[in-house]
Amino acid sequence: MPLPLSYRATIELPGGGPSADNVANALSRLEAALDAVSAKRVRRQGDALVWRGTWRVSNMHLLAAISRGRVTLEPTATGLRVAYELHFRGLLIASIAAAAVLTLGIRPLGMPLAITIMTVVLASSALFCGQVAITVARFSAFLRQAMAAAPR
Repeated sequence: MPLPLSYRATIELPGGGPSADNVANALSRLEAALDAVSAKRVRRQGDALVWRGTWRVSNMHLLAAISRGRVTLEPTATGLRVAYELHFRGLLIASIAAAAVLTLGIRPLGMPLAITIMTVVLASSALFCGQVAITVARFSAFLRQAMAAAPR
């Protein structure tokens, strides 16, 4: 699924040489870290973890904007490659709902329909894109912190 409904990135982490034990240990640490931030249905699929985000009405919660995610670990000659994918379908639905409420609030003010629609589209787009940008930056930092604690 293309942006903006999903985001994919890769992080290269330095460490020991490639080893199945290193990947298994890192996956265990990452699984514990995801459990600590209330990820739902965390499960392993080979060298990957998949999970569902949590629905919290708070932009302070790391997983509030994420509908589901996947992190894959791959050993490299110099450490670990961490590839992750985040999906934002729930955030999109919440942004559209917020836009609908905003439309109902603006329309009685007598604004022309075209300006009302443009205002709502811009406001909901800013809400969605801003939250995605914040979440992606925070999740990347979360991964780095969780993986730094993992023995490699």
